[in-house]
Order: sequence, then structure tokens, then C-alpha cells
Amino acid sequence: MIITIHIAFALISLAYSTYVAIVPSPKRLKFVYLLMLGTFASGVLLILKHEVNITQVCISGLAYTGFVLASILLAKRKMALMKTL
Repeated sequence: MIITIHIAFALISLAYSTYVAIVPSPKRLKFVYLLMLGTFASGVLLILKHEVNITQVCISGLAYTGFVLASILLAKRKMALMKTL
């Protein structure tokens, strides 16, 4: 059950962070942070509950975090540019 929740959080946050990078707003950014937190929390629960290869977890987590953070930075940049206009 936790794996399903984890995968759902991850996929939804990847899709939503992409959307926020295209159409940014402060409220949407806060929701991306919550989705990211949910993904990390469910990932920690999976690590604690199941014995998994930590190397695989770290590589997947870094790829996920990198993509979401890039989307967040792009959204913040776009919002800053909109404020200066």
C-alpha cells in the first residue's frame, strides 16, 4: 500500500511541477512542496519497512529531486520576471 502511495505522490508531483514551471504561482509552488514532502515521507517509510538497496533509492531520489527542483527554480524565475514587468 505504501508503495502505491509513494508512486502516486511521485508521479503527481512530477506532472504538477512541470505544470507549475509553465504556469507559475505562489500557491501552486506551495502545493509542489507538499507533494515533494509526501514523496520523501513515503520513501522514508518504504526504506524503514522494507530492506531495499540504498544505492538505487539514492539514485532515484536524486533524479526525482533534481527534476522537481529544476521545475521550481524555473517557476520562481518566471514569477520574478513577471514582477519586474
